[in-house]
Amino acid sequence: MSVSMMISYVALWAIVVILAIVLIGAIRQIGLLHRRIPPTGARMAQPGPDVGQKAPDFSEMALDGSLVTLSDTALARTLLVFMSVTCQACADLAPAIRSVAASERKLLRVIIVAKGGKSEVSEFARENHLLDIPTIVAPELQELYDVHASPYGILVERNLQVRSKGVLNTLEHLDSLLQAAESGIDSRETAFELLSRTQPVLSGSTDGE
Repeated sequence: MSVSMMISYVALWAIVVILAIVLIGAIRQIGLLHRRIPPTGARMAQPGPDVGQKAPDFSEMALDGSLVTLSDTALARTLLVFMSVTCQACADLAPAIRSVAASERKLLRVIIVAKGGKSEVSEFARENHLLDIPTIVAPELQELYDVHASPYGILVERNLQVRSKGVLNTLEHLDSLLQAAESGIDSRETAFELLSRTQPVLSGSTDGE
């Protein structure tokens, strides 16, 4: 092997080692960032009425033939869940929706606003065991609330004031909406902002790690 080839070979390995060190450092910093950001709070998005504002009232016929009116409830809160029959995340979230509707039924009413044809929504509700939850097929509601993402949740107080809202990609996101009244944190961004006021996201010190 010639001297020039030997030098090239050594140089290439040196570059590989340097890149590996840089990559390890980047992964470590990402890990520190992930650990310092609280996992609470649904991701806030712009759709729908702002938190603190009054949610538009409505009266719509559910799949089971019952009339569902947002303001007509004796319960403390109503959770509007916007779903789509073509949304896999919506189907994945169905068990959590059923669990919350059952466990919180004395305090919380869950209403599903579904996107799709009536027959498709009926099949979706049957396959995901959501028939016991009032489900509305009303495209005009999506326009009224300006919500086109799914799954998306809006938590409304009895006085129709919006308490929290956000994309519900996980059970954690759903829980965060329900805990908003107690915690005062209605989004992941809010949690991150509160954290950044007390400590830096990334620090040169690893606290002994």
